[in-house]
Amino acid sequence: MFHGSSNGLRVGSNGLRVDLAQTIAALRPRFVCFPGGCVAHGFGLDNAYRWPRTLGALQDRRPDFNIWGYHQSFGLGYLEYFRFCDQIEATPLPVLAAGVCCQNFPGGAEAIPDAEFDEYTAEVLALIEFANGGPDTAWGARRAELGHPEPFGLRYLALGNEDEITPAFQERFARLFAAVRDRHPEVTVIGTVGSSGIRHRLRARLEARARARSTDR
Repeated sequence: MFHGSSNGLRVGSNGLRVDLAQTIAALRPRFVCFPGGCVAHGFGLDNAYRWPRTLGALQDRRPDFNIWGYHQSFGLGYLEYFRFCDQIEATPLPVLAAGVCCQNFPGGAEAIPDAEFDEYTAEVLALIEFANGGPDTAWGARRAELGHPEPFGLRYLALGNEDEITPAFQERFARLFAAVRDRHPEVTVIGTVGSSGIRHRLRARLEARARARSTDR
């Protein structure tokens, strides 16, 4: 953890190590994804990254393991992430699970049950309200309570990460996409390209098309 500031970069009492913060800032990234890869959808539904758990006092954040076997303290939570992006003038690109866990889980790409899906959909929409809502909204008020009354102006949201494109994934992604589009048309939803096998097949198709176009010319 890092406290204070260095060279004008203020990360806060919970956040990145100062050397990491400075290194990332020096890269001048146009956007920053968070929390990253398979961590987002988790090793089983119970291990999925649930953004509300990353708010508040550090000692109140429930730690967990991640799919790569590392310990997650959630010391860098969503408030710290949005603040950091704001400070380095990078576009935030949050990545949330699309209603299924990682397909590498022993039980496969388990889907959030229908009985719990409305609650999860509300959680996805709440992230946008936390980032963009005014102080008169529930999650905008929560952001202000945590010390940041100004909205962050979130424009993009990714749903899913290298997921196996199963019928359950397609159905849940479609429902989440529709909910975001209906409530927040100002936010662009970014989907997943699928698992590695699908990516390789897609690349082969694109390369074949490129060769065909080159031949036509």
